[in-house]
Formats: sequence, structure tokens, C-alpha cells
Amino acid sequence: MPDQLSACAPAESQPSPALLAAQQLLLQRRRAVQNAGRRRHRAGSAAATAVPTPNRDLAALFRSLPDHLGWESGAVRDAVNPARRRPAAEAGDRMTAPPPSRTAVSPHPSRSPRRAPAPNASVTCLPDIALGMLRVDQAAAGRVWFLLRHLDEDGRGWLPVTVAREALTAKGAPLRICGWRQLRNLLRTGQDLFWQRDKTRIWLRAPHKVARALDIPRLQRRPVAIPVATLTAGIGTVRAHFYASFHSGRPRSSPIARETIASLTSVPARTQRRYEKKAHVRTRRHIALGPVQNGRRRESAGWQRGMALFSFTDYRGHQGPAGKTYLAWQLPNSYQGPHQPAARGQQKRFNRALHDLSMQGMTGNGQRQIPDSTCRSGAHGVPLHVRYLADGRLAARQAQRNPDHDCYWPAPPQPGISLWHLMPAAAELD
Repeated sequence: MPDQLSACAPAESQPSPALLAAQQLLLQRRRAVQNAGRRRHRAGSAAATAVPTPNRDLAALFRSLPDHLGWESGAVRDAVNPARRRPAAEAGDRMTAPPPSRTAVSPHPSRSPRRAPAPNASVTCLPDIALGMLRVDQAAAGRVWFLLRHLDEDGRGWLPVTVAREALTAKGAPLRICGWRQLRNLLRTGQDLFWQRDKTRIWLRAPHKVARALDIPRLQRRPVAIPVATLTAGIGTVRAHFYASFHSGRPRSSPIARETIASLTSVPARTQRRYEKKAHVRTRRHIALGPVQNGRRRESAGWQRGMALFSFTDYRGHQGPAGKTYLAWQLPNSYQGPHQPAARGQQKRFNRALHDLSMQGMTGNGQRQIPDSTCRSGAHGVPLHVRYLADGRLAARQAQRNPDHDCYWPAPPQPGISLWHLMPAAAELD
């Protein structure tokens, strides 16, 4: 059997002449492609190292160009017009100066502090934080915090000390507010409250951390836009606008007593009037209309309203029959701030983070906190025993829910004055 298999096996095969010729042709074509690539590489290197000879006509054209070529750029003018190059001494200085490094480019280019702000540039101000600064007498350092946040356009949360110094203290700078010595004092005052500073950088604290340090439980009022020109004015003007942001951020201009404002802002009534005049806060008077006047009602109302009570005669018949006399008394004024409302932005996130900081006990971690006195008032500074509603239906619903509250709602508007109707508390009806 093995002999039969060996007899059937074919003899050892040899490559045919056609296969050998095809292999030779393939090797020749491969060498040709490699040689062509080497020739192209040598030609490209020679073209890169060769210095082209300038055309005489082109050089004459460059010499005839006007001086303003290059849009006042010296580098472009010197490059295209060799006849008007700078003196040799300046050229020598440029050659000896170290070349600029292209690798040290910051991934976050910083804003130039010398750039003048736009005429309508503004800073987003949180009224609750501004009032907290007034309560603890930190308006000067708080102004620096607002301006540094305005300079941090990229939102990195820090600024170099050199940038802050040049922007806020350099002579002729658009945002200059003081000298370098006073800025050092302000940076020392606001340390751990508005920022953390080392030798080279100022690390700005987030708004919710500043609010927690100022003992602000919640950011309630709407943010407002304060012009940059206002923040760079005198510190008295800045304090006045911090106070005015309270009125600008209120949701509606309902009457509010000066005692309530003083308890919320720690600004006494006399200073409130001065700030309102400086910041151009508009004031509107409000009058409450009571029942028709008679001897018994006037005596009872006199005990309740005091010197605010007076008689109001409706000669034109707006409230009833013409010529009727009603009991009336003056309500607290309402105020309209000078600032435009700003977008709420991240206010909801700030409130959530502020709540988390309150639950975690931030003051137990060595953080700075300034105590503050609170008052028993409503969400927007209205005392709890008085309510100002939008219409009579809401006033009636509120009176049913809280019978011990005086509920007011506005009458049809009158020029120069606002009249209010009253749904008295149950104790007054008795």
C-alpha cells in the first residue's frame, strides 16, 4: 500500500517561466515608485530653503505705498516697506529682546482691565446680599466683590492680584475706585467673607456662600442691574444704591412702613430719606378709605389710627354720593427703585446650595459668619397683621383665612395718589 501511494504522488513542482517574469515586473515597478517619491522629497526641501529674488517692479511698488499702509501697524509697515523701517537702535533692541513664548498661552484668556466698559454696562446685584452688606457695614468691600465678579467674564472664580490691582487702582482705569494701599485694606477686610487671597490670586466666593456668611436664610428678591458707573462712584452713592436695590427687587410696590424697612435693612428712617434722594427712588402716597363719618365712628377710629386719621370729602362722587365725608387715614408709602430687573439666572440653585449649607452647619467648619437680627415680618417686608391684596376677592379670602388681619385692596387709580379699601379685622368689627 505505501508503495502504491508513493507511485501516485506527483513530482516536486518548479515555478513556471511566466510566474518568474511577473515577479520581475513587480519588483521593477516597486523600485520606480520609491525613486519617484525620493525625487519629490528632494525637490520640496530645495524649494523650502531657496530664497526668492524680489521682483524690482514689486520693490518699487512697495516704496511708493503711503504711510498709513498696515492700518498704523508698525510690524506690517516694516515688513512690506523696507525703505521706512525704524532706526537701527530700535531694531537692535528688538533683536536682543527674548522672543515671545507660544506655549505659555492660557486656556482661559483674561479680560484686559484697561478696556473701558460699555456705556450701558451693568453688574447683576442680589438685593438680599446688598442689604446684608449694609447691615454689617461691609459696603466698601462688597463693592469690590461685585466689581471683581464683573471682571471675571470667563467665570473661573478667581483673578490674578495684578489684574485686580490695575483694574481698580491704576490712574485712568475705567473701574478705578481707590489706591493700591486702600485696596489692600479692603482685601484684608473681606478675607474669608467675600474671597480667599494668596500671593498671586484672589479666589472669589460664590453668592450662596457669601449669603450664608452674612446670615441670609434665603435669596427672595429679584436680582437687579446696577450700572458699573454707579459702583465706581463715591461710597455714599454705592450705599444708597445698595439700599435702593431693596425697592427695585420687590415684586410689587405695595405700601411698606419705614419701621419695617429699618428692621430689614438696618437703615434708620432719616438715612432712608437721604438714600432715596441720592438714588432717585420714587415715592407714592397711599390713603385708606373707611366708613362714612359720624361721631361714634370717628371717636373709635381715632383711638385706633391716632394722628393719621382725617376726614375725606368726596366732592366728585367717585366713592359714592357726591359730597359724602368718609373717615380716612394715611397708609405707609410705596417706593419704586431706579434699577432695571435682571434675569434670575442661578438664583434657584443658589437657594438650594444655601439650604444645604444651613443643614450641614457651615459655621462649624471654621467659616466666618456675621450674626444678624431678624424681625417678624412677611416674605417681602409686610407686617403680619396687615395684608395688601390685588383685589377685593383676594382680600375677602384672606380675611376668612386670617380674621385678625387688616386686609386692604386698591381702589381705581387716581392721579398722584392711591386709594385703598379696607376689610377690617374681626376685633375692630366688635
